[in-house]
Formats: sequence, C-alpha cells, structure tokens
Amino acid sequence: MKVYISILEETYPLRLVVFLKDVSYVTRMFLPSQRAAQAGWDALFALLPGVPGNWIKGQVTGPVSMGLMLTDQDKRPILYNEWLAEVLTKNTEMQARWQIRQLTSLRPNVLLSIDEPALSMFGSAHISLNSDHVINMLNPVIDAIHEEGALSCVHCCANTDWSLLMKTRVKVINLDAYGFFEGFSLYPHDLDRFLGQGGIICWGIVMTSHMELSGDLVEVHTLWVGYQTFARGC
Repeated sequence: MKVYISILEETYPLRLVVFLKDVSYVTRMFLPSQRAAQAGWDALFALLPGVPGNWIKGQVTGPVSMGLMLTDQDKRPILYNEWLAEVLTKNTEMQARWQIRQLTSLRPNVLLSIDEPALSMFGSAHISLNSDHVINMLNPVIDAIHEEGALSCVHCCANTDWSLLMKTRVKVINLDAYGFFEGFSLYPHDLDRFLGQGGIICWGIVMTSHMELSGDLVEVHTLWVGYQTFARGC
C-alpha cells in the first residue's frame, strides 16, 4: 500500500491552519496514547524503574529526513511544500515534547536525539536545500527540546557538512567517528566555536558493521589517538 499526503482536497488549507494554530489538536492528532502501548515502550517502562541511573536517551526522526521520505500524490517530497514542511516541523516538535515528558518519569535527565540520516545527501544533486532551510527546520525542534528541560542532540550516521549542524542551537552532535572522522576533521574552526559555546561531541568509535568489526584493535587505538590529538588542537 502506498501512503502519501494529498494536497488536492478542498479542505487542505483549512485543516493545516487548524493544525498550526491549535497545539492541543496537534497533540491529539499525532501523539495518541496508543503509541505508549507498543511492546518496546512498555518493556522499557517495566524494566528501568528497577535499574539505577540518572540519564535516558530518546530519539525522533528529524524533519528533514522525514520530509524527504513522505511525498504528496505526485511523489514529490513534502519537504518542498512550504505548508507541509511547517506542519512536519511542528509535528516533530510535539513528538519530542511528548517523549521527553514520558521519559522524565523514568530518569531525571533526558537526552533527546534528532535522527537525520538524510543530511548525508546535503550538498548533492539528490536534494535541493540550502543551509538556512535545514537550520530553520532543526532549530524549532531543538528549542522545543530545551524548553522541556532536556539535552538536545543531532545524529547523522554518515558524512555531511558538519559545520551546518554546528550553526544550529543543538548541544550535542553525534557522529560515526570510526567511519567519518576524516570528514569531520575538515571543520576545526567551526568545531572550536561550537565547543567554546558549550557544545559536546559524541564520538561513535564503536564499529557497527561486520566489515568494520573485522578490523584489529591497533587500528581502533590509532583512531583514538587521532581523536585526542585533534581535540587538543581545537
């Protein structure tokens, strides 16, 4: 079954106005209590109360990546529709807020990560977006996370223009440092500014693919020494 968002119906503009103006409507429409009934969610809430700890991590799919996956009836990504892009950003904000409010019942501190795998295509012929567009979609979600008292994070599992993320208001940038440290190291001045403003880099040094796991510990140690040298240089 093909799922898409139709922008041909006569009530389309009106329903979008209601969506954007009434936050409680957004919550009822996109964050029903049934989501908490999922098996994994229930298992988490059953397990963690008996486990000591102060932090918990949640995650939402970022508006850029989701906007490129969802299409209208003509198979055009909704990210390129100004109205729908705004709705998508608002929806992501509310998902983040709901998740933080649930997770704070388990742990006093929440790190909420915005997953943006599609940013690996930024600057390529596959997507037509400028940096301001991306930043203006991410910052409202980041601000919502901070307003809920959580720590914001953006995760991109591949290489991207890392200076773009450092220009947002995010507090933590999470990357696959094992696979993409070389590309990340191309932005020392942006990184220096980001760290100087209290930013945090979450180094993903643990290999995730079978090919990477076949490497030896000497290679991992060499990479770790490289990270430390790079960090001291910043």
